[in-house]
Amino acid sequence: MSAASDLTADIEVILSGLLDATGASRGTLRADDPARGWQSDIPCAEVLRYGAPTMRHDGSVNHRAAETIQWIARTGCILKQEDLAAVSPRPPQALTQIYLAKAQMVAPVSRRGELYGWISAHDIRGPRPWTAAHESAIADAVSAVTRLLDEDDATAAM
Repeated sequence: MSAASDLTADIEVILSGLLDATGASRGTLRADDPARGWQSDIPCAEVLRYGAPTMRHDGSVNHRAAETIQWIARTGCILKQEDLAAVSPRPPQALTQIYLAKAQMVAPVSRRGELYGWISAHDIRGPRPWTAAHESAIADAVSAVTRLLDEDDATAAM
């Protein structure tokens, strides 16, 4: 197994814990990191439950241009959307129509003062509330992923 696939597997363990804590259907990390071969239009890590369709094979949406990602980039805050049928900022149309998301949380992953990427928790089973505990779980996932990335960078620099 390569170092990149080890890192992805470790991130997917974190995303699995996020799904355990939130009951969400899909957890993803999207990031722009050419050195790792990652481009944010395709998830670099993804965990699925409850029949959620994968997003790993579709790079047709410019996610950085999406209203939701522009919002987290501008605010630096976690976006909680309980019902994607009528929300602002609007998610990409494909998220609801193709990937069946009904609710989502999106949390920014910042590195070196820039929006490096984001972690998302989607629920396909219907609109639902996101609690303070859910928000804490996604914040913890961001911290854990950031630590892994920093450790991986340090190892690569040796």
